[in-house]
Amino acid sequence: MTQEKTQDNVQETQENVEQNEQGSPSDSGLLQEIMAKKSKIKEQSEIIAKYEAQEEKRRTQKLEDDGKLKELITELQTVNKKQTDELNSANEIVSLHKQDLINSITTDESEKEDLSKESIKTLRFLQSKLKTTQTINNPTASLNAVRDNSVKSDMDFSKMTATEKNENWDNIVNSFRTKK
Repeated sequence: MTQEKTQDNVQETQENVEQNEQGSPSDSGLLQEIMAKKSKIKEQSEIIAKYEAQEEKRRTQKLEDDGKLKELITELQTVNKKQTDELNSANEIVSLHKQDLINSITTDESEKEDLSKESIKTLRFLQSKLKTTQTINNPTASLNAVRDNSVKSDMDFSKMTATEKNENWDNIVNSFRTKK
């Protein structure tokens, strides 16, 4: 039962982390709420861990008293193997998350190697700083890059006669070409 509670707490923590990553970093109320829940979960996990340690110590003592050391050894080995598998799985998840953060920060291989030595907390901080420093290009400011407004047309092509259009054909075509 305590393992189910621990797993529920881990799932809630993971969901909170996913929601935190999806939410806006400027929403401090949500961040404070998540941090409060996170600390509460951590406290509860510590209490559960203490209780489980006491219960395991009591059970171990009882088995030793009953002379069932072999059974105890096999149980401890099973628990140890299970915890090792869970630790490996958690380390794999952490490394994948860390790699995703590094990839979102830079594409330079030498920088990736340097960043791989940093903690996830540091990488998240760098990622948030990079997101806030990136500016959104204003399309109206870069409109001249898309259109060339420097071409000045003194002529109204729609009011020209066919012979005037033939005479000014080079000017008409040049007015529609983009300058490089």
